[in-house]
Amino acid sequence: CAPGWEANLLGLDAEEDLVTLLVEETGKIRDVLRTQARPIIERWIAFGLRKNEMLKVAVLHAHSALLWRNISEADLTPEIAVSFLSSQLFLATRSRGYSG
Repeated sequence: CAPGWEANLLGLDAEEDLVTLLVEETGKIRDVLRTQARPIIERWIAFGLRKNEMLKVAVLHAHSALLWRNISEADLTPEIAVSFLSSQLFLATRSRGYSG
């Protein structure tokens, strides 16, 4: 299997124009995630930290990390890298032992 969002699919053929359309639409979705979803999640994380609601903050960091898990190297920006790595770091160092 190829790295990132690419996948090897056997027996599934697609016309070149369809593949082009899918790539373009994927870019639009990534743009919405970058410009709208990421700022919302980051605001919620900041609010949760102020309220000391660490379980909720951990869940939000998990969502943030999932937003970017299959991003291609070409689409990786410094802001996305910081968001992704911050979420991974938070989850790796602080999420053990939380219970709802």
